[in-house]
Amino acid sequence: MNHKIGKRIFLFIFFLIFSFNDIIAFSDENDKIVLTLEMSLEIAKKKNRDILIAQEETKKAGARVREAWSGALPQISMSTVYSRNILKPAFFLTIEDETQKIEIGSNNSYQNILSFNQPLWLGGKIGTALKIARAYSNSSEYGLENTWKNIKAQVKKTFYTILLTDEAKRVAEITLKQAEAHYDNVKKLNSQGLSSEFDLLRAEVNASNFKPALIQAENNLELAYNSLKNILGIDINQEIEVEGSYAYEPLDDDVIKENNNKAFQKRADLKQLEFQTEMQELNIKIERSNWFPSLYLTGGLQFQGQSDKFYLKKNQRAFSLSAGIQMQVSIFDGLRTYAKVEQAEADYQILEYQRMKLVEGINMEIKQAVLKMKESKQMVDTQAQNVIQAEKALRIAEVRYNSGIGTQLELFDAQLALERARMGHIQGIYDYLVAKTDWEKAVGL
Repeated sequence: MNHKIGKRIFLFIFFLIFSFNDIIAFSDENDKIVLTLEMSLEIAKKKNRDILIAQEETKKAGARVREAWSGALPQISMSTVYSRNILKPAFFLTIEDETQKIEIGSNNSYQNILSFNQPLWLGGKIGTALKIARAYSNSSEYGLENTWKNIKAQVKKTFYTILLTDEAKRVAEITLKQAEAHYDNVKKLNSQGLSSEFDLLRAEVNASNFKPALIQAENNLELAYNSLKNILGIDINQEIEVEGSYAYEPLDDDVIKENNNKAFQKRADLKQLEFQTEMQELNIKIERSNWFPSLYLTGGLQFQGQSDKFYLKKNQRAFSLSAGIQMQVSIFDGLRTYAKVEQAEADYQILEYQRMKLVEGINMEIKQAVLKMKESKQMVDTQAQNVIQAEKALRIAEVRYNSGIGTQLELFDAQLALERARMGHIQGIYDYLVAKTDWEKAVGL
């Protein structure tokens, strides 16, 4: 009886534990995650798929170095063969015109071979292969760094896009609220006979015209959030929210100039390409080494045994040991080595041209980013002043309309001008932040 009660209690606790875990898992999936820019970058470094792929490439590079070392180490192998002679081999011997059949061997045959092969000289292949493996490892490390810098720029731009879209949504909400407030005011004036039916209809249509902008801003915000989830490796159904200031902090000219001069020392993709070029230059030596002889130290230990039964007596088994030097020389390979050398030289030259192209591209990236920052800075400064003037103009237009001096068209124009000024200001800040991100990537920060 006690055993049954104990079993029921155990099952009940087991059920509660798993139910509680399910509740926690469900809660974790549906809780909103609030992300700052720094948190987003940390998550991307750990969960972004491209980063994970690049990390596996670096692991593969380490394994390739170990593989290259294996070419300099001895190769030892063993093989074991058992044969059952169902029909024994035979030879025929003729004695005094009489032919006799003589069977060879026993019912069971055993053979074990232990082989040893140590490369002594392969035309410089081993040393060159080690250098290639190290260059490949360094190239992979810089490839990982370059991938991270690209992802970091994507995260920043997407984060800024969310802030921009959120600001655009806020501006659309303010503009719609102002238009609806004006409509309510005209409605009151109309009920008092102080405004025409035409003005009322115009005010209603004007308020309705601002609603699509708000809907579009809300949709764009959701798309931007989904894009950030994708970059960070977060489930698309997970609710997230960003937390950050849409701050405008222009860079000092001295900082820009100093980093521009150091760009070629910091660009990971340029370093990666330089190591790839080194690898290809070494590959030319590998292909040329096929024209030289290869020298090996070889050896082998062999055991043989034969018996009609499954055990061996002393006189039915034997050992043999051998050692020697083996040299291999390619006399004629159908011009294969010559063609391989030509291909390796062409690949090396292609990488040289790619390096030159990348250097030119880096210079262009830096100049474009700097020009874009200057342009955006001017736009932000201009639009900030325009917002102040547009807000003042809207207040004047509202007073004039309410006093019966101004027209509704003046008020609508003032509302539209303010909306454009606000959007221009936040767009300018966004353009500057994106240009700054492009500049940081261009100079290798």
